[in-house]
Amino acid sequence: MNQPFTIFFLSSVALRHVFQFLNPIELFEISQCSRKATNIISGTKRFEMSVESSSGSIVFNNYSFMALGRNRQAEYPPTGIRVFDGNTESADVCYLSENELLIYWDCPYIGFKTVLSHLVHLFNSTTSHLGLKNVSMPPHICLSIVELIRNRQTEIDSLAISSTTMSVEDISRIVNQFKVSESLEIYQYFPSDPNIPFTSKSVYISSSSWITLKHLNSMKHCTVIRLRESTLTDEDMTSFLESWNSGECPNLQYLLIRSNVLSKNFKVFGLPSLQDEVNKQWFEKRICGISPIIYCPVEYKRDDGVVAKIHFDKNDGDIQLMVM
Repeated sequence: MNQPFTIFFLSSVALRHVFQFLNPIELFEISQCSRKATNIISGTKRFEMSVESSSGSIVFNNYSFMALGRNRQAEYPPTGIRVFDGNTESADVCYLSENELLIYWDCPYIGFKTVLSHLVHLFNSTTSHLGLKNVSMPPHICLSIVELIRNRQTEIDSLAISSTTMSVEDISRIVNQFKVSESLEIYQYFPSDPNIPFTSKSVYISSSSWITLKHLNSMKHCTVIRLRESTLTDEDMTSFLESWNSGECPNLQYLLIRSNVLSKNFKVFGLPSLQDEVNKQWFEKRICGISPIIYCPVEYKRDDGVVAKIHFDKNDGDIQLMVM
């Protein structure tokens, strides 16, 4: 007959070994049992996390903690209570699955920050992705989340921002807090230059009317550049594309510029047209986590042998370049 085993009778050394085999949600539950367990976990396990405010989720290796408002309790009734932030806060919880824990709060914004702070310290975590895309989250909450993460690291893989509450200064301050290495996405209108550095491999800006040729040239190291609602001119695009043609953009694999000021007959590289109306083929390539598609392009071969597909849609003002 199996007998119950009191795990906390084990030494700290033995517990550290046992905890190595547990997933983040299991470790979170064990940490609720005692201060000893919490201290051992925080000194043993180190997870990388992805933070997304739009869904209220904090993800570790496909295990998700999600902070929600209490209005969602009717949909997913709570099954227990857990404590956070040094046992100073408590919240109802519900298991959506063995990989997903829902945590209910009166204010989901404050709850999200509380859960994040608790898990960061419990797992001694660094953040690979920070998504501040809850457009109505109060700016002081957003900035406190950034401060919490910035106190532990100066570099982050990816950063995405969309907000109706934060000022240009707030967003500029956030982006300048980190060196973004992989992907920077900004879904925000700026009336003026926000003074943002472009250090990442991939850049996406949804409202890029403030982007000038000088900004674009500062992205020559990028692998992917996507700019929408641009005001870049024929002369700007010709200059940048000729820079690529001369080898000044050694990493560039995909370029998308949507500009409302490009002329209908824009051409480059001496090509008679930037749209193939005969073959009408399309090409797709997996680059930096996205899979862009280019339709009806013409082929262009540089003097160094690099082949690219290039297409211009005169109706949308889209210029695309995809290196094959």
